[in-house]
Amino acid sequence: MLNKWLLGYLVVFGLGNAFLFLGAFLLPKEDRDPPLETLVDFFVASTLFAGMLLLLVDIDSPTVRMLWKPVSIVVAVAAVYANLRARFKELRDQESAEEHGAIAFADCLTITLFLPSIAFNIYFAFWR
Repeated sequence: MLNKWLLGYLVVFGLGNAFLFLGAFLLPKEDRDPPLETLVDFFVASTLFAGMLLLLVDIDSPTVRMLWKPVSIVVAVAAVYANLRARFKELRDQESAEEHGAIAFADCLTITLFLPSIAFNIYFAFWR
């Protein structure tokens, strides 16, 4: 049962991130995130995706799981830090009250997209 949910989530996560990164490069230059932030976001999303693939294909190697423990923690912290840093920056730079709703929507979307992937990675590393 977990595999069906995980596979469905992997598809949604992969497509969602593909559209986000494609959109990041199609936006006008003044609306884009700094290149380093985009690179960090891509690294975090790719690593989370890889961890979920490891869980899906049922990798049972103790070495892989041991190596994935620090990776899952670092990626979880990096994802939360990057999101909070970007939100504080947006809130500090917002020009009008109507942007606050867009920022709140972006936060909800980010949490919905990334929180389960972080949970799947930590589950694979520590409890699988």
